[in-house]
Amino acid sequence: MLLCSCQGDIAKDISQTETIDVLIGTLELMESAAWLLEKRVVHALQIGAQIVPAPIFPYEVAAALGKHLAPNVNEDGLLACILAALQSSDAPAAFPEILRSMLPRREMIPWRCCEIQLAWHSSRAG
Repeated sequence: MLLCSCQGDIAKDISQTETIDVLIGTLELMESAAWLLEKRVVHALQIGAQIVPAPIFPYEVAAALGKHLAPNVNEDGLLACILAALQSSDAPAAFPEILRSMLPRREMIPWRCCEIQLAWHSSRAG
């Protein structure tokens, strides 16, 4: 499992944020890959189709981490990184390393202390 600290807006009050720790495991990577593939299928079946946003967790958490660690990697590259990581015996550990391998050395961000920005909504918000 990969532990990340995430900060996101609390529902109904976008000026207030909350920080949580998120564990990214094989399930989250598989769901993220499935979501990226599903979006491709929808666009292939109907050009210009509106994609209904998926919940951040677990479907887009890998994309959020990917955008943080490798901001210039597009969705195709992100999907390739996730699928490559899933071939590993420790996919959560392999994922950030594979992402980092796609970057020039000067752009590498240390991932062990990363904070990723998520647009999630707290169930505690009233």
